[in-house]
Amino acid sequence: MQSAIIVSQQVLVMFLMIGCGLFFNKRRLISESAAREFCSLLLNLALPCVIIQSFLRPMRPEYLSGFAMAIGIAFAMHLFAVAAAQLLIRPRADEGYRVERFSAVYSNCAFMAFPLLRATVGEDGVFYATAFVVFFILFQWVHGILVLGGSVNPRKLLYNPCILSVAIGLLIFFTQCPIPAPLAAAVGMLSAVNSPLSMVITGVFLAGLPLSGLRNIRLVTTAAIRLLVMPLAAIAVIRALGMPNWIETGPVVCTSLVIGFACPTAVAAILLSAHLKKEVLYASEQIAMSTLFSLVTLPLVAGIAIAVF
Repeated sequence: MQSAIIVSQQVLVMFLMIGCGLFFNKRRLISESAAREFCSLLLNLALPCVIIQSFLRPMRPEYLSGFAMAIGIAFAMHLFAVAAAQLLIRPRADEGYRVERFSAVYSNCAFMAFPLLRATVGEDGVFYATAFVVFFILFQWVHGILVLGGSVNPRKLLYNPCILSVAIGLLIFFTQCPIPAPLAAAVGMLSAVNSPLSMVITGVFLAGLPLSGLRNIRLVTTAAIRLLVMPLAAIAVIRALGMPNWIETGPVVCTSLVIGFACPTAVAAILLSAHLKKEVLYASEQIAMSTLFSLVTLPLVAGIAIAVF
């Protein structure tokens, strides 16, 4: 009961910040194009700082085993998501199915999961969720690009700021190298920008969803696959295999990854669709629809995960 109240309170906080973005967009103070620029700022600066900050902790055996477990589960989750989207969303003559597959596979884990994890399972949850973000980026820049009809650029993958930040974070974690106080403070301040600004940006995109979108069965179906089918299936498999009992930190690891898996469609759907000149408007509608529904489904799935793990 207590966990359900915490999740509901945090979702309410997120909803209020999303409402700010919606309000400012309707008042024409923040445009969708400006929101895309802010997305680039978050992905290339704020999020890498969140990742690095999560590694600024003592190196303990439970953290090592937990992170190793998180890597395995995160990889399996993305493989499952790719296979499920391939099976459930069939090719059509139009290019819309490509956006639907991308939208079903890739969650807005970095933007929406971290604030919820901090409120429910603490900073340890953010630490383990970075494993999910790593595979999100790797799969997105390989499978995601291919599913949208583009070609893979290994250089972009190798020099992705989030991948580099994980490498830096792991180096600091394993060497326990102290970093200067001013640098640590700067990283902390920049990482604090991630959650509120990402929620405001989400509200801007949500403002662009026409009411007619609620009657688009394909939008609703894709959102249901992303928000309910995949995370609930993951909970069932994790529970059946007894994964939370494998190691001491198992419950926190499993809960963190399921919450990341249950988030709405990634904002990258718009960015990559625009880059590849695909269905940008449709990608925007996918994000807005899944984000709208996630205000109900995310606390539901998070509550179930906390309760059963």
